[in-house]
Formats: sequence, C-alpha cells, structure tokens
Amino acid sequence: MAEDKSAFASREAFVYSKIESANEPSLYDKYPSLMQEHLCERNHSDADPDVLTTDAKAGPCSFFDPEREYEKPSPIPSHLEKNEIDTNRPVSKDGIFKGLVVMKDGGLQCVDKEALDKQKGVLGEVLQQILNNIREGKGIVAVSLPVRIFEDRSVLERICDFWGFAPTFLTEAAQTTDRMDRFKKIIAFAFAGLYVSAQQSKPFNPILGETYQATLADGSEIYCEHISHHPPIANFQIFGPNRSYEFYGSYEFTAKIEPTSNKLRAVQVGLSHVKFPDGHHVSFILPKINLGGVMWGDRTISWAGVMQFFDHSEGTKATIEFDHGRSKGLFSRRSAKIDSVAGSIYYPKKAGINKDEWKDWEDWRKNIQTELTEIRGSWIDNLVIGDQELWNIDSHEPQRQTTITIPLPSDCRYREDLIWLKRKNLEYAANWKHDLEVQQRWDRKKRQDGEKLRTKKDKK
Repeated sequence: MAEDKSAFASREAFVYSKIESANEPSLYDKYPSLMQEHLCERNHSDADPDVLTTDAKAGPCSFFDPEREYEKPSPIPSHLEKNEIDTNRPVSKDGIFKGLVVMKDGGLQCVDKEALDKQKGVLGEVLQQILNNIREGKGIVAVSLPVRIFEDRSVLERICDFWGFAPTFLTEAAQTTDRMDRFKKIIAFAFAGLYVSAQQSKPFNPILGETYQATLADGSEIYCEHISHHPPIANFQIFGPNRSYEFYGSYEFTAKIEPTSNKLRAVQVGLSHVKFPDGHHVSFILPKINLGGVMWGDRTISWAGVMQFFDHSEGTKATIEFDHGRSKGLFSRRSAKIDSVAGSIYYPKKAGINKDEWKDWEDWRKNIQTELTEIRGSWIDNLVIGDQELWNIDSHEPQRQTTITIPLPSDCRYREDLIWLKRKNLEYAANWKHDLEVQQRWDRKKRQDGEKLRTKKDKK
C-alpha cells in the first residue's frame, strides 16, 4: 500500500492547480457549468448567510446522498471562503504550544482549561450510547464521539502539520548532490515536524474518497486522499518546486487505549518516501505518540518508539530512539527527559526498514554494522547530527500550507459537519456528523453486499 501512488487523482488535481496558477482564464470562466454543478459557488440564502440553500437536501459537493433521508436534519451550510480555512495555523513556538506546557521530566502537558472541560465525561457518554444502541438493536458500530472534542479540521489537513519544514529541508536537499547531506536534511525534515503535530484535539475522520489540496510557500504542491475506510488509510503526495523532489506514501491510522498505563497510543503506520530526479530514494517511518491521562490524571503528550530512515541508493540507515533516558529496570532512575532522543547513522547488517526493530525498539542497535555518526537532541528543542545542529525550535519556524482556490469537489472543505463546527454551531455540526457517519455505514454495507454477489457469481 505504501508504494501505491496512483489512488489519488493527482493528475486531475494537478491540471486544476496549473490552470489556476498559469494566469489563464479561470475554471469559472472556461467552465461555468462546472462551477454550478461541482465547484460550489457560495450562494447565501436570504434568511441566513451561513446557509447555502433551503431548496435542496444536500449541497452540490456533499458526501451525503440526496436520495436518502436525514436522521437528524440540519441546514446545508454555505461553503467556507479561502480566508476562513487558512486561519489558526500558528508558526511560532508559543503559538503552536498554546495551551501546552513543557513538563519537568520532559514532554508536554495540556493545561488548556477549555479543551480539558470539553473532554470531561466523554467515556461515560460513549458507554451510555452503547447501552442505548444495544437496547435499540443497533449494536456498538453506530457509536459516535461527541462533536465538542473535535477540532474543525479533517485528518487529511491535520497530517500536513508534519510537513511544514519541507521548504526548509527538502527543498534544500534537492539543491545538493551530496547524498549524505541530503540524508541528514531528510532526517531533519521528518524530525522537526513532530512538535508541530503534537496536539490534544481530535480531527474529523475522513470520509472514503475525501481529498485535500494545498500549497506551501515555496510552491510545493500537496495532494491527499482517503482511500480506505476500514482500515482507515490515506495516501499523500507532495511535489517540490519545479518537481525538485517527490514526497509520497500512505498512512494507516491506528490507535489503542492501554488502560493499565492510562495512555492512548497512536501510530501512523506506513512508509514515507522521498525521491529526487537523479534517482536518490530515501524512506522513513514515524514514531508512536502517547497521549497520557485518558482515564485519569494529567493529559500529557510524548513521542515514543523509534524513527527509522533508510537510503535505498546508498545503503545507509538512521535510527532515532525516543524517550532515550527512560527507566529500564524496576529500581533504575530516569537518566534524561522524556523528550530526549538518541540514535545513529550507520551501515546496517540488515537493509531496509526493519519492522521487528519497530516493534521491539530497544534492540535496534543490534543491527549496526558500521556506525558513521551519532544523533542526539529533543523533539521539543533541537536535532544534532554529529557536530552539526540541523534544527532548533527557537531558530526554525514551519511554513504552514494554504488551501488552493479551486479544489476537487471531494475536498474536505465542503464537509457540512466541519463547516458548522468551524462556525461554532455544535448542534448542526453534531447532526451532520451523525448523518454522514450513517451514510458511510450504508455505503460500506452496499459495497459488502456487492462483493458477496460478485463472489457468488464467480463460484457458479
């Protein structure tokens, strides 16, 4: 799955973005019917500027099937303007860490009272939903998390938080022919983005077929698509300026509550790839994120496990171990902060990304054949490779993405639940979220029924 770059209709998306950026007549001028039917002109109703129309069951870019009936009817929202979407993306350390503090032993703690209050009672509400659904014969599949704990973004937009240092490091990497230097810059790119994405809020789960398109300040183009509902998988593809590099891959989003440790452990499973026009190819995996205090106590955030990088062209590998100073015995004491990291660049005994090391991350050093240089630092402070500091949180700021003016009709900006939440109408957001989830379950059953029929035909 990680090698599949074809699932996203990137060629169509690329044509859209090029028409927009080439000073040619816009799509609106060239294809007025497309604007009306698909690109969703913002037509306010006379009664309420936040309502698109009262004369239809669903908007022109809705994922909701207008042939179906609503379970919880709410107005169709007018679509978000570009300036409404491209807000609240901080770049300063203080802005990114708003509502978070660095703990004495390292890592982050959520101290945002509003965010913490929103999360109170969620477990009880979910259990009550399960009991009610069982009574009504719906089962536990139809359980829905309360909309108040969500942020007004889709997962597809949220994962772009990882990539804000692409213009700093990947664009620079494309400008050098020194492959070790490139390798180090790719490590810095992946590592520096971790603190930007370490947040307590939960984004909306994408709908199957949902897309997201954006650009970075240096002209890099971002394309994302949600390609699988169960398991949840998204493909992504980024092109650097003038196709100076390609960054692509897929993530399967997994999360598991560990009651004994009072943590939720989440992983974006999948390989990320960086390729350059000269054929240079590097892959890497992300570490795990631990959200502490899910059952009781302080809400904390920390990265754990390892990041692995492998240079397919040169055969070199890098491993970064998180929570390097953790206690390793019953009576041992922590030797460094939770956010500290340590690792190496080396020639490995076994090439590639080793999934066994990923699962049993204490054993990664057993794979070192020849060590080249050490890695050290902290994901909330800096990254040092050898004697060179490549990234420092106080001197490097991410460049946040901006959405394109004319996206595909499947773009997450058209989701009614997300729009209403962005406009602070929790009732309408919750109703739309419920109906879109019902729609997804209905769609999934239809796909399963179709697969059963095809299987039955094949057996005859």
